Amino acid sequence: IPEAARRARRLAGPESVVLSTSAKSAHLAARAVGARRWLADLNDPWVGNPHMPVGPIGDAIHRRLERSSLGYAEHITAVTPPLRDLLAEQYGPSRVSTLMSGFEPMTTAATTPDRSGTAVVLYAGTLYEKFDLTPLYQGVAVARDAGDVTADQLRFRFVGRLNERVRRESSAHGVEEFFHVSPPVSREDVLAMMAEATALLLPLYQDDPYSLPMKFFEYVGSGRPIVA
Repeated sequence: IPEAARRARRLAGPESVVLSTSAKSAHLAARAVGARRWLADLNDPWVGNPHMPVGPIGDAIHRRLERSSLGYAEHITAVTPPLRDLLAEQYGPSRVSTLMSGFEPMTTAATTPDRSGTAVVLYAGTLYEKFDLTPLYQGVAVARDAGDVTADQLRFRFVGRLNERVRRESSAHGVEEFFHVSPPVSREDVLAMMAEATALLLPLYQDDPYSLPMKFFEYVGSGRPIVA
């Protein structure tokens, strides 16, 4: 944070606008710059993020850090209306706006999948523990046992962080041959994967009103069917 703030101070002139976005350290660095015009952008709640629990003591510390930094921003943007409303309660409705995520035109145009080959259903991104994939494993097992599908016809591919559990869970359900797991790849490669996939998998949170992941917009931009 100190080094980021020092570099920003060297770059920022009197008329500069400082923009900070995820992660939280970026907002702390932006506050340290002391720029007259500062725009802070939040993709997720800083305090009480259900996907990054830090406990009551951690919440108290983060709440103080948030107020001592975002409290000085000229304006705050949030990616969903519920998150905007949460921030507006703390910093005033005139200081917070909704700025939805979006997608750049895809670098690779979507293709018509070869239905004679293996259908690939892709999940790209971080696979948080709250994503319960049990119904997916069970459905695949039922379809396989009924003779409706084989691993040569259908494959689920998970690319990103925290997805190693798919190996363990799919094996426990006896359908590991349908699932392929790999670590994160470059943004250019993952966009190409989206455009080439037969369909895209989008697990949903049942208990998080703020969640509208950036991958949803990129999925839409890829032009492929989405399985929620």
